[in-house]
Amino acid sequence: MWDEIILTIVDVLVPAVLALLSALLAYAVMYVKQRTEAIKDERVRKIVNDALDRARVDIYEAVAYVAQTYVDDLKAAREDGKLTPEEKAEAFARAKAAFKARIGEAGLRQLAEIVGDLEEWLRTQIEAAVYDLGKAS
Repeated sequence: MWDEIILTIVDVLVPAVLALLSALLAYAVMYVKQRTEAIKDERVRKIVNDALDRARVDIYEAVAYVAQTYVDDLKAAREDGKLTPEEKAEAFARAKAAFKARIGEAGLRQLAEIVGDLEEWLRTQIEAAVYDLGKAS
């Protein structure tokens, strides 16, 4: 009699335990997949953030270089200390060229993949650097 009860319980519990183990295994596989993707995403995010940080530093250095080698002399030569629109355009072109020379072709390609419209991104970043450096002086 006890044998029959135990067999009945085992017959009922074994499928339930197997179903539970299957569900746990499926959850574990899903969790590992998500964690693996998260690690990949974290690595990609770090690479992207590092590239953007480097580009921003290079832009600030290019703008500072142009300010020291071109803009400061022009401003000092003027009573009002202001640049003409042509001189501003030339300063912008010089900063852009200095940045592109500093970061190189491979860096420019990588940056274009990250930001999309590289020319627009450069324009806004150079303008932001000019503004920030102007406030600091």
